[in-house]
Amino acid sequence: MANRAAGIRASLLAAHPEATVVERGERHIVHRLADLGGRPRFALDASIGALHYQDAGGVWQEIDDDLVDDGAEGFTVKTAATPYLLRADGAGKRRLYPNRHDLTRYIELGGLPALGTPQRGPNYLLWDRPNFAVRIRTAPETLKFVAILKNASAPTSFSFDASLVGLMRQGQLLLADGVPVARIRKPSAVDAEGIEREAAISFAGGKITVSLDTTGLVFPIELDPTIEVSVDAGANDYVTLDGVLYSDDPALSMGQNTAGSVRNIGALFPLVTIPASRTASNCYIQLVAAFANTETICNVRAYGNDTVTPAAPTTQAEFDALVKTTKYADWSAIPAWTAATSYNSPDLSEIVQELLNSYDYSSGAYMQFMLYNNGSSVYARRRPAAFEHTTYAPPLLHIEYSTGGVNASIDAVVATAAAAAPIATVTTTRNVSIEALPATAAAAVPLPAVSTGVTVSIEAVPATADAAAPIPAVSISVTISAVVASAGAAAPIPAVATVRNVSVDAVVATADAAAPVPAISVTGTVSIEAVAATAGAAAPIPTVTVVRHVSVAAVTATAAAAAPVPTISVGVAITAVAASASAAAPIPALSVGVTISAVAAAAIAAALAPSIGAAEWQAWPSDAEPIVLYVGAALYPAATVFYLEAYVKTNNAAYAVRIRLYNATDGEDIADSEAESTETTLTRLRSSSFALPSPSKNYYLQFGGDPGATYNCKGGRVIAEWA
Repeated sequence: MANRAAGIRASLLAAHPEATVVERGERHIVHRLADLGGRPRFALDASIGALHYQDAGGVWQEIDDDLVDDGAEGFTVKTAATPYLLRADGAGKRRLYPNRHDLTRYIELGGLPALGTPQRGPNYLLWDRPNFAVRIRTAPETLKFVAILKNASAPTSFSFDASLVGLMRQGQLLLADGVPVARIRKPSAVDAEGIEREAAISFAGGKITVSLDTTGLVFPIELDPTIEVSVDAGANDYVTLDGVLYSDDPALSMGQNTAGSVRNIGALFPLVTIPASRTASNCYIQLVAAFANTETICNVRAYGNDTVTPAAPTTQAEFDALVKTTKYADWSAIPAWTAATSYNSPDLSEIVQELLNSYDYSSGAYMQFMLYNNGSSVYARRRPAAFEHTTYAPPLLHIEYSTGGVNASIDAVVATAAAAAPIATVTTTRNVSIEALPATAAAAVPLPAVSTGVTVSIEAVPATADAAAPIPAVSISVTISAVVASAGAAAPIPAVATVRNVSVDAVVATADAAAPVPAISVTGTVSIEAVAATAGAAAPIPTVTVVRHVSVAAVTATAAAAAPVPTISVGVAITAVAASASAAAPIPALSVGVTISAVAAAAIAAALAPSIGAAEWQAWPSDAEPIVLYVGAALYPAATVFYLEAYVKTNNAAYAVRIRLYNATDGEDIADSEAESTETTLTRLRSSSFALPSPSKNYYLQFGGDPGATYNCKGGRVIAEWA
């Protein structure tokens, strides 16, 4: 498996090049993805097997089970990046320290005589003999001794000298001060046809002996006695068949074997940590094929375990008693599997969302999923690797989530000419997410009315010529992204009325098009980003009326275009507004309580700040008036948090550029407002959430960096967020 965390990161970066790691734990990794309609978005990957270990300083590091040179005490190789420490020599002697930071406790196993010189691979030593082969293989949490019996002349029993230092054995457990720290797993064997059989193990006379009855098995046979340093993880994936539950086999099995002999599998994923009120998307379980399976038709149905405290069952009866979620996902006619290949389940987002709506995962909790046979044909099964597998990775849970948008999700709603509205009315007391709603010429509105008590997110809503507006009325807490109107089209969203927040991103009108969002009326906060109008286009947002705050960022008008936002009244903050030659003013009218944030008059063209190379902090723009922020109950609820954002870059990825918010009134920087980046292209950087003092203070955006490079900063803003 080598470095599985690195493999997860590489796979995610292929789909999301912007992804950055924000959290690590023993069995999970969290990435920050690009915002979705202004909402922070994350990807969580949780594994049955360990992904990280803690170094001597307590910092989580990625596990890499490859072997490196040793040379001390007669050992030739060792592991360098695993929770345990293995040391081995060329004769097969092994010394295993269950805790790599405690060298006073270990188990030492002797080698086998006359094996010869081993072949060395990335994470194994192999002794290949005419009738059998022996392989010592490392994995993230296990040390495996694998004997491959090639033919009937191969030995069927293997004995090793065994000694314990600082440890005691109780059955198959190894204890340190009475606490289990490792387990000598009951050995098993798999023959050439995939038939599994338990082997015998005995402890006597200072030796460990493993024996196998090969009667009826087909050679070659792989015999696998293993030592685990994670005592309980193996029980977290399991298979039920013929009334028996198995949790220690190297492979799971789902589908049907002989007539009536069905296979079901389950997986308990540890400490899934997701903040409250999040929206799940693109959720799946990744399985690695332990064997090639081509039989058809294999069907399974996935459920979640509907409880706040799921536990892995130990019997068929306990499995049958698991409470299922209402939502489920069918994995039908599963294609043929190739061994060592990863396969993703269908989308499990509805199941995950049901669990997120029902229980609190903000402090970490387990999620359990069950995959039941669902009418598979005889002998149609798929066999993924389990935690105990010698080579392949165990099940992995992938969840992407973002803030807002709970309960109602509407994707890809299309109306064609003369069609009635596909969804006439949506009423919800929570959140609505609407994506990709196109209307073609003369079509009725795809979604004419949306009424919600919390948040509406609308993305990628285009209208073509003469089409009715895809969404003519939206009320309460609206996020609008990528709204496009083409020539002669009615406004995709002609009216937005909200008593909370509006965020409008990437609103574009082309020549002679009606305004994509002609009217916004809000008693909360409006944030408008990347609003562009091209020549001859009507203003994408001609009127914005607000009794709290408006933030306008990156508003651009090109030659002869109407003003993207011609009228804004009351409580306005404007950031990084640019106009090009002969363009109408991006924001021609401003009235009553206007604050221009981090933008001096000369900086309205959104030019980069001058490069700096010193390590000290510098205000930007250097000649700007401070940002005046009033933080009081009249404008912001008590639970309001703030974020600092800016576009930054460094000319050398080895040196970080940093931003922070500085309280000029009190002469101190704001705790938790600092953020840093090593990106060499202009990248949006966002701080952690922070609180601001009350009532009114003067602030500067400051930026700086490490000595040795130059840095640029552009378009800073402060964002308020509340429930």
